This record gives sequence, structure tokens and C-alpha cells, in this order.
Amino acid sequence: TLFRQDLLKEAVAEQARLAQQRQQQQQGDDSKSSSSLLGPGLRELLKRPGKSSSSPSRDTKQTTAGGADGPPGELPALQQLHPGEPEKAIRALLQHQQQKQKRMAGGFSAAAGRSPQTQQQQLQPPTRAVSSGGSRTSSNPSSINSLLDFDMSGCHAVLHVAKSLGQLESFRQYYLEQRRLQLSADLQPPGNFLEAYQAYLAQVTGSFVIESYVQRVTDGLVGGAEGTLLWEGAARSLKTTLAAAFDGLDAVPLLLMVKDFVVLVCLALERAGYQVASVTEVLLGTRGRYHDLLAAHLQQQLAGVVDADVLDEVEIRNEAQHMALVQEYGLPWQLEGAAVTNRRLWVSESGLPPLPYTAPFTSSVPQVLGLVRRFVSDSLAYLRGLLSAGELLPAVLQHRDRMLSKVVNDVLSAKARSIGSNEEMMREAMRCAANAWALSYAMDGLDDWTIHQARPGTETAAQVPSGPAAATKAARVRQRKHMVTPAADSSDVQATFKALQDASERDVLWCLTARIDQLLDTVRRGDWLPPEPLAGSQSSWVDALLSTLQESFDAGFKLLPRSSVAKLMSQALQAAAAAITRLLGPEGVRNYNLYAIEKLAFNIATIERFASRCAGWGAGYDHILLNALGILPLCAFDCRC
Repeated sequence: TLFRQDLLKEAVAEQARLAQQRQQQQQGDDSKSSSSLLGPGLRELLKRPGKSSSSPSRDTKQTTAGGADGPPGELPALQQLHPGEPEKAIRALLQHQQQKQKRMAGGFSAAAGRSPQTQQQQLQPPTRAVSSGGSRTSSNPSSINSLLDFDMSGCHAVLHVAKSLGQLESFRQYYLEQRRLQLSADLQPPGNFLEAYQAYLAQVTGSFVIESYVQRVTDGLVGGAEGTLLWEGAARSLKTTLAAAFDGLDAVPLLLMVKDFVVLVCLALERAGYQVASVTEVLLGTRGRYHDLLAAHLQQQLAGVVDADVLDEVEIRNEAQHMALVQEYGLPWQLEGAAVTNRRLWVSESGLPPLPYTAPFTSSVPQVLGLVRRFVSDSLAYLRGLLSAGELLPAVLQHRDRMLSKVVNDVLSAKARSIGSNEEMMREAMRCAANAWALSYAMDGLDDWTIHQARPGTETAAQVPSGPAAATKAARVRQRKHMVTPAADSSDVQATFKALQDASERDVLWCLTARIDQLLDTVRRGDWLPPEPLAGSQSSWVDALLSTLQESFDAGFKLLPRSSVAKLMSQALQAAAAAITRLLGPEGVRNYNLYAIEKLAFNIATIERFASRCAGWGAGYDHILLNALGILPLCAFDCRC
């Protein structure tokens, strides 16, 4: 409670009444009885609530105190405050404070008998360092400059009177007891935390900020140990209240709103000299809950975006589309290995590819990356203020990568599983594989963007001068590895996308294998006992098989990265060879003659020539087709035997 000068006026009137009663009842009492009557007056002042600062009453009689000739701004000496006469002492203090305020209002910067060093000490309250075992720390006096115009004259006056009367210790004990009672009332948690949390936290924070100022500008009223005990008790109660409140919040905006206000509270308390580690521990403990709620909300949005994607191709018609959909998110504008196609694509000096072109991903991929960026922004908004600049980037990368590995992977896997068994199944599975590859490719750009958001002053790989695509890609990867700590490497996320791509490619192969088996099943039911040699031309089922393979490979060249196409060709040829071999197995054709075997060997030779041409199509990936090209001659040899 801060004592104001208008309360002192009431104390003067009360002391006058008491003095008049004393004179009527006891004539000739000594000064000892006068000092004993001051005790109830002080306790009465302490019981009354503090009022806003006001100027001293003008009708108070101003008398010249014995110490009025001393330096203004300093309290008169004890022996000059009329010992044994409390009325005159209080009036002298009032007159002294009025003179001080008049000098400050008039703009006087110096007074007689006061050095510049004394003026500086008076304008900046002294800092009080506390032992390392306490919860108070020495702080910069500039942190409380906003309180320098706070009227503390009443507190100084009553404290000085208590010193004059030798009642400082009892006054201190009474003051501390009243502060404990007030804090106990202030720390009672509100019934509805969301409606009253700002007023609740502001009340507690304001109490300790003022208390810190009182300890700084008063000498002996509240010591460091007492301030430590007050804050430690309040911090335990505040921690319990905040922990229960955060557990009851189940919405991301509410968590962020309350966290921001608590961070402001901690900042104000820390500047006032208090250690707030116990309070920030509560906020740090809510990171997991916040990101879980954020990921659950993001999963709903991602599911809506991916489900709405019909897996159609996206055509980039102009530069604005290219900048917004491709370059902004670091997505590829062409498939891996597309430069080896017959039509060579030239990129301009500014890095703009020839327009128009068909993007190697569907419409959902840029939207997914946009939602991931929003997740990163929301994560940074919560982590700022809780972590240092060095801890912020690894933490946000960890939460982002965990979300990508879980949420995005689950949503895209569900989309791949939802593809029906229709004629377009193979192409849709190819586009799902291409989307996973494009997302893995965009991880470098996403890392660059995340680094720039967490450390705005850092140059990212997106600012590397433009050049050949391979050089720019390599520079971006090197810079990411240098700036991002090994614990926050995105290799796990890229492995997750690679697994998703492989799963979609297996769906493509399954669809193609099913077509091959269906085609060769009709061959098994054909005539395998011809009465004479057959014509030396390939059978109709071979034409259908080669047409199916050619159509699938062409779609793969258009929709899949080159490495995926080579793997698809190899596995498809192996599946065809295995299906042909099964024709003569235990479950295959039961009766056949030499004429039928000769015809089958001729057909296999035709398929072998087709496979040899496929090796030329997969330039740079011939090693992948090696096994398939080795199986077909063996199959033909078995048939000839």
C-alpha cells in the first residue's frame, strides 16, 4: 500500500483530535505519551486503501521546520523533526514535500548545497543486489523509469516518521503482513479464466512491479529476503493456476492469445528484477499440446485440399503463374531427366522456362506447401518469446518435420489408397508418385523459407544468384546443411516422401501386371495343338501386350521422373517374362506340341527386341533394365528346349 499525502492530512486531523483529548485529560504529560499515540494513527493509515497521488492540501498550515534550510529533495535530520511532537513533525514533512514539488514543477535542476552526483542518485533509485539464493536479481534502474513520476512522498513521510519514533521494525512487520494478505487475495484464480485472465495477471504483475519500486526507493522498509519470499510464494500459486488454465484450453488461437499475454507479464516482472523461470516452464510445457492441436487442425485442412484434387495436370500459361505456383515454393518445373528428351527445353537468363508448359505435379501440391508454411508461421508465433534466437530454428524445424512425416504422409497415403480400379487408375497412381517426388524436391526451398522466417537477417539459398539448375540446387543444399543443425536435418522427411513415392509406383506396377496377366490368360486358353507349322509372324496377343507396355511407358515418361520410368519398365518386362514362363508351368497349358512351342519362341523373340529398344529409352538407367533383358532370352531358350 502506498501512502499518499492526502492520507497524511487525515492523520494530522486525527492527531490534533487526539492531542486535544490528551490535553483535556492529562495536563502536563511528557513527550513519551505523545509518541505512544502515534502508533494507532500509523496502523489506521495502513488499514486504509491507497489513493491516487494528489498535491498536498492547500489549507494545511505551512510552518517552517527546523530542517527546512537543508538541501531540498532530502529529508530533514531526525533531531530537527520536533522529537516528541508528532503534529509539528508531520507538518514539517508536508511543507518539505510541497517545496520539493514546487521546485520540480518550476524546472529547477539544482539547489543550494546539492552536488550533480546527488541529483543523479535522486533521479535514479539505487539498485539493490540480492544474494544468489534469492529470486531477485540486480537490474538496470532504467527498467523502472516509467515509475519515476510516481508520487512516493506519502510512503517516504510515514517511513521517516516511523524511524523518528523508533517504530520502524514494527512498521515493517505490519507492512509485510498487509502485503501478504493483499497478495493472497490477488492470487485467487478467477472463476472464468478466459474472461478475467488479463485483469488477474495485470493485478498480480502490477503489485510486484510497484513492490519492486518501493524496495528500490525506500531504505529499510522491505529487504531483499522479504521480497524473495513474497515472490516465490506468488510464483508457486501463479504456476499452478496457469498450468490448470492451459490444460483447459483446446483451441489454437486461445493458447496463442494467453501465451502472448503471459510472456508480456514475464517480461514486465523480469525487468522489475524478478526471476520468472518457474512461470516460463509452464509455457514451455505447453509447446507439445499447442503443436498437436495445430497439426490436428492442419490435417483437416490438408484432407479437404487433397480430396478435392482430381489429379489433373496443371498447365502454367504465363510468368505470373510460374512465380506463384512453382518458384514461390521451390517446386520443379519439369520432371527429373526431362532434359534428355527429344525436345530440348531452354531456360532464359532470368531462370524462366519456356511458356506454356505442363507442371509435373497436380493442383494440390502448392496448396499443401502453403498450408505447411502457415503451420511454420503459427509455430514461430508460439515459440518466439519462449526460446532464444539460437534455440528457435532447431525447435521449429523439429515440429515441422514431425508434422510432415505424420500428417502430410497420412493424408497423401489416404489419397493414394482411394484411387479406384478403373482405366485411369494407372495414371492417377503415377500422378500421386509425381506429387510425392515434387514435395521431396521442394524440401530444400521449404528449409530456406523456414530459416528466413526464424532468422530474418540470414541470406537464404533463394537469394543465390541464378545460374544452371544443377548449380543452384547444389548451392541451396550446401547452404541448408551449413545453416541447419544435424538434429534438424530434413533427410527423414525426404525419406518419408520417397517411401510414399515408392508405394504409388508399386500401385502402378500392380495395375500393369494385372493387365498383362489378364492378356496372357486368354493365350493359355488358345489352341496349343496346331496340326501344322504356324505362320512366321507374331501373334495377336503379342501385339496387344506390346501395345499395353508401350502405352504404359509413354504415360510414365510424361508423368514420372526418369528413374521411376526405368524401374517401371524393368519390373513390367520381368512381370511379362514371368507370366509367359507360367504358361508352361504346372498351372499353365497342359497339352501342346512342337509347332506351338516354335510359335511361342518366335513371339518371345519379338518381345525381346522390344525390350532392347526400351534400354535406349532409359538413357542413363540401362543398369536397371539389365535383369529384365536377361530374363527374356532365358525364357525363350526354355521354350525352344
